[in-house]
Amino acid sequence: MTERFSLTFVFTLVSILLLSACAPTMKPVSMSALNQQSAALLTAGKPEAAAQLYLKAAAASQPPERQRLQMQAARLLLTNKLYLPAQAILDHIDSRRLTHIELARLALLRAELELARKQPRDALNMLPVRVSGLPAPLAAQILQVRAQASQAAGLPLPAIEARVLRQPLLQGADAEKNLQALWQQLMQTPPQTLESWRNKANSKPLEAWLNLALIAQTTPSHMSALQTALARWEADYAKTEVEAQPILDQLQMQWQTFHTYPSQIAVLLPLSGPYKTAGQSILDGILTAYYADRGDFRPPILRIYDTGGDPAGIVALYRQAVADGAQFVIGPLVRVQIEKLLENNAISTPTLALNYLPAPALNWPADFYEFSLSPENQARQVAQKAWSDGRHTAVILIPDSRWGTRVAKAFTQRFTQLGGKVLSVARYSTQSSDYASSITHALNIDRSNARMRALAATLGHRLHFEPHRRQDTDMIFIAGTPQQARLLLPQIDFHHGNGLPIYSISAAYSGIPNQRSDSDLDGLIFPDEPLLLARQGPPATIRTVMLQDFPKTFRRYPRLLALGADSFDLIPYLPRLKMQPWASYQGVSGVLRLVDGHEIESQLMWARFIQGVPQPITSPLSAESGATSHAPAP
Repeated sequence: MTERFSLTFVFTLVSILLLSACAPTMKPVSMSALNQQSAALLTAGKPEAAAQLYLKAAAASQPPERQRLQMQAARLLLTNKLYLPAQAILDHIDSRRLTHIELARLALLRAELELARKQPRDALNMLPVRVSGLPAPLAAQILQVRAQASQAAGLPLPAIEARVLRQPLLQGADAEKNLQALWQQLMQTPPQTLESWRNKANSKPLEAWLNLALIAQTTPSHMSALQTALARWEADYAKTEVEAQPILDQLQMQWQTFHTYPSQIAVLLPLSGPYKTAGQSILDGILTAYYADRGDFRPPILRIYDTGGDPAGIVALYRQAVADGAQFVIGPLVRVQIEKLLENNAISTPTLALNYLPAPALNWPADFYEFSLSPENQARQVAQKAWSDGRHTAVILIPDSRWGTRVAKAFTQRFTQLGGKVLSVARYSTQSSDYASSITHALNIDRSNARMRALAATLGHRLHFEPHRRQDTDMIFIAGTPQQARLLLPQIDFHHGNGLPIYSISAAYSGIPNQRSDSDLDGLIFPDEPLLLARQGPPATIRTVMLQDFPKTFRRYPRLLALGADSFDLIPYLPRLKMQPWASYQGVSGVLRLVDGHEIESQLMWARFIQGVPQPITSPLSAESGATSHAPAP
């Protein structure tokens, strides 16, 4: 509907509303007839006309029936994404004679409208504070919108609390869907955050779910350890046990899969040629996972094949590995080799390739998966977090390279999709340490200086002038190496960018704490792998092992070690990730999910540099957005 037509329709609706407020009561319309007429108009694609039917019926009704019909008209328009006329109706509803239940329905409509307009915080402010005393279906709807709005606003704990409160109100498919959403959010949350939330939990059910999530993330991969932890949990939280039974069953199945590996695994990596350093680093990670203590676990046979740098021989090598008995293949790493296998229809056994192809093909084998380190994926996560932190306009500083272009494009696409705006993209030379021209261009300081020079020329004398950066941006996104980032941040401050939050991807951090060198990065917000940021749990344990066994590799390529470790540990989980798209695996490289049936995507942890040291941000989404606050109790 065009804007002009929308405004005309709004004026019509307002006229009907104003007339109904002072018109004498007419003979009420049959509700069954009204609903039939409305359904017919909706089927004909005329939601505006259907809404007018309810408004005209409202004019013939006494309060509070009048307001109920008005709300029904607003609901119909909201469902059909006609937000402006829906707002007009809601603004003209007289709420003075409504019961507390009808007031709650009206508040719900207003909140849903704000959420649809991508204003989640406004939606939260409009929702009823408590749901006690409301009919169960209405209370469940309110809690659903509270969960959705909290999540969209970057408030994960209130979203979790709302779903915990909602679960006892639901049955059947609705209960299962809410349970999946609840568990997915819990599994996205790092253990240290779960522990912090649990210690402040304001209800027993919330405490129960946070503890169960901690069990899922930190219990060793022995069935006896899980059974002991669950027995203790069930004794402490008997009232929550029935609601959580599907998750308890799921955890039992998960721990059984820890020991369900194929009998033989082939590893296809470049251990010679131009990619041998990357290949050897990944292999070191695989071996770390392979030799990890798993109790009575019997490891599979591991056969290692050197793919070298020759793409032509990869098809024969892959077929040889399968002929040797491989029931699963990790690799190859080099993109052109992966493409050769697909082009020749050579993939005949489940295969986890360690690179991403530009675009998925329609005829890929069902058991073919991609898993790699993706700066584009990280850039999209930065855009999501920045938006959740309340940032709506951004400037970008990237290296003048193909890599920088890819990162900037990924950030821009996601940020724009969320509703943000990228104001400028500036490139800096990778051959220089002076980024002044790029920074002043990004912040519009060069234009400020140009205006000053033009004015001075007009007036004929020099002016005392303090340049000003643009005021329409609320963040900066940078990309680069640790060395480049250490140069960028002080220069941004010097050129009047101080005060703007700065975000980056993990490339800005070397992975090894270096307080002296990284002091220039203070304030920088970035995502990285649990292997490098987690202070407890399996990632911290594996980090200690890797530092002991592969100290040189860890100091240079820690993220490749994590990629290798997860490529082995992930194997038993792949069938479950495929059957349950919402499911995830807590790896050392991140929270791993299967996207589009083939791509393993990693959700990273968040950190901020403070006094030269990356400090994990307690919330997986936002540090400033009240993530540790609690939603109102019912």
